[in-house]
Amino acid sequence: MRALFYILIIFFVVHLFIVLGINQIPIFQLDFPFKSIVEVYEPKILSPLAGFDGLIAGSYFFYRITNLILKRKNDYWSLIFLLSFPSAFFFITVYSESLFLATASLALFFIFKRNFKPAALFCILASLTKLQGFFLIIPFLFSVFEAKKGNKLFNILIALSPILGLAAYSIFLFFRTGDPLYFYHSQEAFGANRISTGFVFLPQVFFRYLKILITADLNFQYWIAFLELSVFLIVFAVLLWVLYLNFKKKDFSFEFSLNLYSLAALMLPTLTGTLSSIPRYSLIAYGFFIALSKIRNVSLKILIGLIFSILHLVLFFYFIKGYFVS
Repeated sequence: MRALFYILIIFFVVHLFIVLGINQIPIFQLDFPFKSIVEVYEPKILSPLAGFDGLIAGSYFFYRITNLILKRKNDYWSLIFLLSFPSAFFFITVYSESLFLATASLALFFIFKRNFKPAALFCILASLTKLQGFFLIIPFLFSVFEAKKGNKLFNILIALSPILGLAAYSIFLFFRTGDPLYFYHSQEAFGANRISTGFVFLPQVFFRYLKILITADLNFQYWIAFLELSVFLIVFAVLLWVLYLNFKKKDFSFEFSLNLYSLAALMLPTLTGTLSSIPRYSLIAYGFFIALSKIRNVSLKILIGLIFSILHLVLFFYFIKGYFVS
């Protein structure tokens, strides 16, 4: 395990230095560093090796952390639901999903084990991959306050490590563009009627999508909007339900903090005024997949997996044809 840990550190550090070496590319100013390394090549096409490095490491540690949380052995259901999810093909594309899966799963694994120093490292890398990596501070702080050993003040300080990734990138953007929040203020460049000043609250987003579904023509974009809203509502509802159960049972364990992280990570993109790409962002709502794995009816779990897989294949087909699906 120690050897694997050092290999992974070398792997991610090399990735980071490569990113810093290509920072002249404009898109680096729009996206987080780890994301930029896999998105600088245009057009966004599949590569035989794209994403597999992070996917392998991420899948393994996602499997490990879900079994630790569920207190089970050899339970693959959470991983099956994750990899069969309709947008899971993004793990093998030039997007950052596989890198985030790897960094976030490693961070959560070490947080759960209360090995806080390596956890801090991977939290920094996760927040350098996606803005949502910042929310890993939630399970990190929960674990620190539950820990009975170690220097409490020191552990609290390193639990704030997700802030460092965001801060480092903001400082870089300040010197490059004069705007430390350029990654947010440039959102309009991505289209989909995103806003780059202020915030749009969820009821307003719902109203916008309701208007689309009532008034828009029945074309491909209509069904993508329907997909975005449906996926968001399902994942959102499941996370609210499991959080309700956590409160009802007064279960404020690591799983509770992971559910809070998942809800925060899911909600963040909606502040730009759209649910665009929500099917892809749902891949980081890990509490959702753990909740599905708790379903006792095996037939129902198989049915959910089949539905996910069918939608996965349909969306993947349109994706490789060049359509925007998430």
